[in-house]
Amino acid sequence: MVNFEDFFHKLITNPSTSTTIVINGEAKKLKALSRLTSVNYQSEIGDYYKLVLSDESLLIIVPQDKSVQYAKRELGKAEGIEDSDIGKEELIYKNKKYKLVNGNDYQFVLQKIVGGLLDMEGECKFSDYVNIDDSDDFLSVGWLSYNNHRADVNAFTISIDNLNIIN
Repeated sequence: MVNFEDFFHKLITNPSTSTTIVINGEAKKLKALSRLTSVNYQSEIGDYYKLVLSDESLLIIVPQDKSVQYAKRELGKAEGIEDSDIGKEELIYKNKKYKLVNGNDYQFVLQKIVGGLLDMEGECKFSDYVNIDDSDDFLSVGWLSYNNHRADVNAFTISIDNLNIIN
């Protein structure tokens, strides 16, 4: 892709389950796409988008920041992080230390664009963390509202140069 705007425009123009997203040279079909916001992020970044791909990997796109994060998969419950740890100032995950950057937030679904109701997380209570040694390493931990299951994600910033969309 040439730039973030081109990538984003191509993504939101008629997306479907036949849309192919190429990440680091690997083609994946779009399974679900939602436009979201949260109580805390609404005033900071506005809307953001989450994509679930055919291999259960995820993309989180923040148009305001022109940023994209990629996770190889949703973690469910991140190993070693207990429910009572969520919202603490620091967490340890896979021997890496993360600091709290957004605590006790609540995510709302503004629009389901592609996929069914259960193809992607919906409303959830969560806290976000950033690796203290690598600001491109992001950890979000929390609970889904509809079943109270954990829906943790460990995502990494990905360059727009490593992404392409084939509609």
